[in-house]
This record gives sequence, structure tokens and C-alpha cells, in this order.
Amino acid sequence: MSILQKAANVEVEPEFSLFTVAAMPDVDSASIDHPDGRVTAADDALLVRMRHTSQTAHIRFESWDGPPPSPAGWEELWSGRLTVKSGVVAAADWAEAPDGPEFDLGRAGATWSARLTTRVLLNDREPDFDARIGLAELYRVQFWL
Repeated sequence: MSILQKAANVEVEPEFSLFTVAAMPDVDSASIDHPDGRVTAADDALLVRMRHTSQTAHIRFESWDGPPPSPAGWEELWSGRLTVKSGVVAAADWAEAPDGPEFDLGRAGATWSARLTTRVLLNDREPDFDARIGLAELYRVQFWL
């Protein structure tokens, strides 16, 4: 059974409902093709289209010592390999260079297995109000070697 090594939560407020998860420091995320579906993958970055517009993306980065379990109740959007030469990743609005909080994977020069999952929380407790009040989009990015 794999063990979670470290985790960090970050928030991104994408202007056009698009954000990147990219290797640092010099990824030109604006050059990644817009996703036909929800995710486009490059060698060292993901471009993600949020399900809803004008919302904050709440992102959790996780580093594992082996393949992690799939989180129950989460939708898998993408899985594959990402090259992270610096050993550091970050999330940002797709039109900006990642400059927010960085997540150090602890190993430079590696190609990581990765999985991106999502879960949308809606207002289901106040029936007199629209379900989108209190909407939150959660994203989990899991990395392992």
C-alpha cells in the first residue's frame, strides 16, 4: 500500500475557466492547445477546463511513494506521465506563467506518473436557493514514481 509523502492545497482564479498544472519554472502554458474536452496534456503541463465559469479552482497536490488509491467519489479527468525537470510544479491561470505557491516533489529530473481527479460540490442543503450558490470545484493532482 502506497503512503502519502506530502500534500499542499492551492487556489487559482482562472479568468477564462482554464488553468494549468505545470512544471516550473519556464513553461509557456499559453502555447498549450485548448482542450477539446476537459484536459490537454503536454510533456510537462496540463491545461484544464473547469466545469463551471467564474469559479475558483481548489487544487490539492499530492506526492506518493507508489501508485495511490483512486479517491472515492472523485471523477478521473486524466492520467499519464509528466516530466518535471526541476522537481517543482505549480498551478496558474492558463494565460499567466505559474507564479503561485510551488509544490516541490522532492526529486528533480524525473518523469512522474500523475493522475488528475475532480469533484464538484453544490448546495444541496438549502432548497430555496440555487444549487450553484456555494459551488466549489475541487481538483486533486497525485504524483508518484
